[in-house]
Amino acid sequence: MGATMQRLLIPAACLMAATGAAAAAAAQDPLGAAKDLYASAAYEEALSALTSAREHGAPEVVHQADQYVAFCLFALGRKEEAESAAESAIREDPLAQLDPRDASPRIEAMFTLARKRLLPGLIRDAYRTARAATERGDVIGGVQQLTQVRTMLDAAKGINAWDETLGDLSVLVDGFLELSRVMTERRSAAAAPSPEPVTPESVPLAEPRESKAPPRTYSALDANVAPPVTLRQDMPTVPHGLASMMRTGKKSGGLEITIDETGVVENAFMREPVNATFDALVLGAAKSWQYRPARRGGTAVRYVRRIRVSVGI
Repeated sequence: MGATMQRLLIPAACLMAATGAAAAAAAQDPLGAAKDLYASAAYEEALSALTSAREHGAPEVVHQADQYVAFCLFALGRKEEAESAAESAIREDPLAQLDPRDASPRIEAMFTLARKRLLPGLIRDAYRTARAATERGDVIGGVQQLTQVRTMLDAAKGINAWDETLGDLSVLVDGFLELSRVMTERRSAAAAPSPEPVTPESVPLAEPRESKAPPRTYSALDANVAPPVTLRQDMPTVPHGLASMMRTGKKSGGLEITIDETGVVENAFMREPVNATFDALVLGAAKSWQYRPARRGGTAVRYVRRIRVSVGI
């Protein structure tokens, strides 16, 4: 073989090797290959690579691929298709962030407007899913989903996608999460093992010291105690927009609150529950109630009060 032919074949072989290596890399990481094509303004080729990434990728890869589909369509001037792809990506993950290296300010604005349109409805759907989980006994799953709803509510407020219904849902979600926290604490306390018995010989001698007893909590059964005076005790009503989301077979129940020495509600729980939605509303409202504290002999004291509550729709 002549020297001239060798000089022609060697670059060709190098080019084929490089092309093969690129193809192998694309096969191993189609999303990465699509991002590289997008960065080099090869938008049509990037769309083809993104199709492969969506077919074979994990959920997080699929979601990123959907975002980049919107990027490519926007760059090609196919605005309506880009907006539809952005909405699809937002429905899959309402809180996912865009890669700032590839998302131009105009693309950011397109996603923000789409998220602003979709987020209120997605929040309501997520709340219904969380409520259904709690009603069928999946408390852990329900709490996890409600925590996600809480994050989505914060995001909606951050982009000014707020309305009156979301304000009502925010109160409900906070009440549910507080109710779950109280129930978890009570279950943990009930399941705590009893301390191991000890013999006198196993206890080291120590100097006697004065123990401080916890403050006593009074109630209507105690004489010579002036009960708390209500300063603010606004009872919740179920908003009309949420009435259809409740099951209100029972109309009234009993709330128990502990008011501390400053007149603040220290804790609250439903001694006679009504239903999960209304109970959450009541517990959420109780956190903001204010009283002039109970007094015994001129001294402010802790006081337990029981209150009848009823559903008003």
